[in-house]
Amino acid sequence: MTVRLPGVAKDGLDISAENGELTITGKRTWSAPDAWTPVYRESNDVSYQLTLRHESVINIDQAKADLRDGILTLTLPKNETVKPRKIAIA
Repeated sequence: MTVRLPGVAKDGLDISAENGELTITGKRTWSAPDAWTPVYRESNDVSYQLTLRHESVINIDQAKADLRDGILTLTLPKNETVKPRKIAIA
């Protein structure tokens, strides 16, 4: 899964899974350098929240997250019990 979170750093990102819901919360913060006065700013410090429901088919213990250049990439493998399997014929 790919989620765009412009301006969110790793320390402003929280990913949690509970009761069949995956929640991604990101907070964007920015501070001007000491000797700099902004004249105009196009974006504000805002928070993002995305909640997705799943039917417990995700193996959260093996999930991986990577945040680069404002793009969060989540790898959410399925539980072994829900993967398709072949049945041997006797």
